[in-house]
Amino acid sequence: MLAVPSVLKIAAVLAVLAVVILTASFVMSKPKTTTSITSSSISISSTSSSSSVTSTSSTTLTTATSTLSTTSTSATTTIPGGDTAQDYNQFIAPYFSNIEKVREWMMANYTGGSGDVGYNASMGAIQGDNLCGGHIGNDITLDDPNFVAANTLDYLNAQLGSHTRITQTINSYLSLAFTPKYPPGFSDCADTGVTSWTYNGNPPNKREFLFGSASQYYPADLQDCVRNDGTYVFNVQYPVVLAVEVPNTNCVVDSTGGQMNELSPYIDYLWLKGHSSSQGAASVSQAKKLFNNTITNWTTYNLPNGQIGGYWQEPFGNGLYCNGTGKGNTSKTRDLVFWLETARATGLWAENATTKRVAQQVENQLWYNQEPNGQIWADYIGPNCGPGGGSAESSAVALIATDPRLPTWFNTTN
Repeated sequence: MLAVPSVLKIAAVLAVLAVVILTASFVMSKPKTTTSITSSSISISSTSSSSSVTSTSSTTLTTATSTLSTTSTSATTTIPGGDTAQDYNQFIAPYFSNIEKVREWMMANYTGGSGDVGYNASMGAIQGDNLCGGHIGNDITLDDPNFVAANTLDYLNAQLGSHTRITQTINSYLSLAFTPKYPPGFSDCADTGVTSWTYNGNPPNKREFLFGSASQYYPADLQDCVRNDGTYVFNVQYPVVLAVEVPNTNCVVDSTGGQMNELSPYIDYLWLKGHSSSQGAASVSQAKKLFNNTITNWTTYNLPNGQIGGYWQEPFGNGLYCNGTGKGNTSKTRDLVFWLETARATGLWAENATTKRVAQQVENQLWYNQEPNGQIWADYIGPNCGPGGGSAESSAVALIATDPRLPTWFNTTN
């Protein structure tokens, strides 16, 4: 397992990061001014139009069973400007310990136990996930949780002095050839009908849109559409099976709304498209309409800890019902984290008092749905019924939804 400092240390690191982001925003408002702020091995340089983050380091990660040496090369990321103070104070600062617990859970050494999820140092990725309707331990699913969480995990690990290359590793795996022939133990997976498949961003995986301009395929991905997941394909050249879902052939076109794991990337897509073209007003208007539909659909209830939580009814969620026996409709925690990602990406959570109130209630429910070990529940069914077990997907999306850099990927000002 990664050596993990105290919660107070990561809180201090993130607090410094907040100052860095705000300083960068201030500097960006002054033309022809450049400043450099250095913290440990991270150098952040700001200009009047953007900030560049460059880091170079070498570190050794020691897990319970193995030692992984990684050396990161210099990498520069251009980040559009934006005042993120309000966003940071709402979504990041109060939840340092919760976010760190998620990171710790995902980076814990993979042990191979029943339902286990963790970091496989030899493969450089997160292993263990629900696949094809059931948990299969001998797999690394490249979309959830790896594709979603890799960028944020690398970022948070770097803040703690451990420079992982999960993002680079996952991109390398995605460049391999995959086939629909499932290996032994994966018989519940359906045959895709394709003979060979390699991911090249065309068409884009719907999760690309969660990263905004930080996606390696932006803005080319805006020329396509948001596609739901299809069926799995596999690569078996490693000791651990690699699996990924092929994007569906049909585009997601929601006029009133749909399940959050489709709606969130779709709203992000509309927002990005609306702000990247001269005729984007219609896309922005549609994004706002869909987001506002989620606000009016949100239904609250009292959590046992005294806070107010809630859930979505159809078409955004499954509703929430519990008769005290553990039976009833279940709401998915992934609905909460996908919504939170879109709310922060677009900045629409701060539109008015109502949207701010819903945002807080979503956070209340999200962190109530966290186990002491850090994992996030897959679903929840009311205060008298308990959780539906941990979920790598919910936990992964929770990380990107609470990434301090998220608004800058969409150039959102709050």
